[in-house]
Amino acid sequence: MGILRVPDLTSPPYISTDPSLNVHKISDSDQFVIVASDGLFDFFSNDEAVQLVESYILRNPFGDSAKFLIEQLVARAADSAGHFSRSHAKFDFHCMNEFMLFYD
Repeated sequence: MGILRVPDLTSPPYISTDPSLNVHKISDSDQFVIVASDGLFDFFSNDEAVQLVESYILRNPFGDSAKFLIEQLVARAADSAGHFSRSHAKFDFHCMNEFMLFYD
């Protein structure tokens, strides 16, 4: 989705192969790790993604927080494109493996 935000699609670079890396030393207070592509972070900041997962886990400790985060991503992406109605939303996750969550 990020490529759609490139101002001039007629000139390179079309996409970058340079990874964006963050280093974080795991501590006892860490509860989970979000491993995701830029598709998630085109629509959510790091803090927003963490807040969504934290609040979901508190409400649904045995729920599927990765699926919930994908639902939020699809809703925000569709909403920003003007194509979203929550009353008509259905999600099929069989082919969506955008990211993973790892729990402590």
